[in-house]
Amino acid sequence: MSAHRPDGPDRPTGRRSHRSGRPRRGDLDTGAVVRGAALGVAVGGAAALVARVVDAVAHDDTPLALPLLLVTLAGLTAAGWMAARRCGRAPLTNAAVAALVAVAVLVGVALVVRLAAGDDVRWGFLVIWAPLALACGLVGGLAALRGPRRGADSRL
Repeated sequence: MSAHRPDGPDRPTGRRSHRSGRPRRGDLDTGAVVRGAALGVAVGGAAALVARVVDAVAHDDTPLALPLLLVTLAGLTAAGWMAARRCGRAPLTNAAVAALVAVAVLVGVALVVRLAAGDDVRWGFLVIWAPLALACGLVGGLAALRGPRRGADSRL
């Protein structure tokens, strides 16, 4: 490769180019990730609170479990969408990280609540949330790519 190409091996920065398929350091937009994760936590947290109230009132299985799960997954998808719309570069990376941060907060709070209440913790159930969040975040990021993106300096 020529020394005139910005993605050549003799670049002084030591960063990988986007041609390698890996995001470069600095592609993660913390503000976009935090905003997206906050949206995911708000939607997922609201669904979790409704589920807790329904569980406390109802004495048997309720048909609301599936709709509340879908609301939570929609919140994780919205987290990815928001992060991808707000970031300057690497929208899918930011979308995935936002959804993963949101689910980490939700699962962490749920774990603390269960342990404080003396309930059993189903660890396999908690572990499945990471791939679900990743998938939802990427779907949200892909949906955001279909429309015009707004950078971190815009007024979204």
